Amino acid sequence: MSGRAIRIALLGMGDRVRQRLELLFERNARGAAVVVNESVAEAVMVDLDTPGASGELAEYRLRHPDHAVLVLAVSPPPLPPGDEPLTKPIRIADLLQALDRLQLRITGMEGDPASTIRRPGPAVADPTPSASRMVARVHRVPEPTAVPSGDPPVAGPSGAAVDRPLGERTERLESAAAPPDPRTRWSALCGERDDIDPSDIEAVRALWVPTAARLLGDLVPIARRARRERIVVNVSWERLSILLDGVHDHAMSNRDAESLSNLCRMPYRAGSVAVTTLSDDTVAALAAARAEHWPTLDALVWSAALWTFRGGLPSGETLDERIFLSQWPNLTRLAALPDAMRIAALWVEQPMSIAFTAEALKVPQRHVIAFYGAAHALGIAGRARRASDALVEPAPVVPSKQRPIVARLFQHLQSLVGRDRTQRARTAGRGR
Repeated sequence: MSGRAIRIALLGMGDRVRQRLELLFERNARGAAVVVNESVAEAVMVDLDTPGASGELAEYRLRHPDHAVLVLAVSPPPLPPGDEPLTKPIRIADLLQALDRLQLRITGMEGDPASTIRRPGPAVADPTPSASRMVARVHRVPEPTAVPSGDPPVAGPSGAAVDRPLGERTERLESAAAPPDPRTRWSALCGERDDIDPSDIEAVRALWVPTAARLLGDLVPIARRARRERIVVNVSWERLSILLDGVHDHAMSNRDAESLSNLCRMPYRAGSVAVTTLSDDTVAALAAARAEHWPTLDALVWSAALWTFRGGLPSGETLDERIFLSQWPNLTRLAALPDAMRIAALWVEQPMSIAFTAEALKVPQRHVIAFYGAAHALGIAGRARRASDALVEPAPVVPSKQRPIVARLFQHLQSLVGRDRTQRARTAGRGR
């Protein structure tokens, strides 16, 4: 972009969406826009799928009637002239075109090609998924219980915890409370280990967490089988029961998140877990009773991996080998992790090691290790050993049709030496 970046304020969006948009503007849009506070903004982007966003937008229009408006929605409604609609999930090409029009409106340079945004290449769909609500939860039967995340629960009218919308504004709550210690805030999922030297083999081995004798070791293959064969199975161990619905991609447990967290860290004897495939009648009853807010199978496996590893590594992994991420995880439906969006953005583009990632992002190693352990359990991350893990395939070496000049000179010298030797031999024969 040859002109300055558009200063955009956000309405109806939480910290996760804000971080995602910052990365989107910086990387995919090449700095065409920047997220700022309302006091210095010249345009606003609002997610109309968030509860209360329409009212916030109406108030914003009263405060800033001259600001351009960029509207996000799964199905954008009819908008006033001048507003720019964007359908979710956002396509990069649509975003760039909308920013082009916004910039022309703000700067008033109609038809000036210098004011348009330089596109970074062919338009491709944004791999990040869209969502209006973070649903990374494991539920008790019949009452739901939240999976631990970085966001504190919100109390409803009766005092019970209720879901927090992704776009809910929390500035007032955060200003009233003391800022939490980052180390203790994420310790339940990332542990509290300090950074280590990647070349220290003993220190790396101390991070290894074997999963063969833990719930995660059984849960991962069973969940994959349920999804692959489209069946519903019940995983039971002592008084624990987990239903894995591979037909509708749902999971449910009779234990709350805290109990599941403790059980994930407990080793047990091999063969202790019983797996039962449910009958068609039971599956039909579950389908009729299932709730929309049940977690997905991936959400359950992701949380189980975080509880199991707590900043540890899967056995045999290292910190200095390159890691690939085969696809963008649906972070809006998974338990929150610090710096998850930034780590995924790096690994999707290019494999790199855990240690290098932590250094590049200036974050603790335990944040990257926790992300890798959870993504590894989902089967979307691993050591970059395959040819398919390379971002760009190297061009094949094609032999030149023309012989190199050095080779021709060398052959010519060889022929001269050989001719000289032949002539000397003939002269010597005549002298005899």
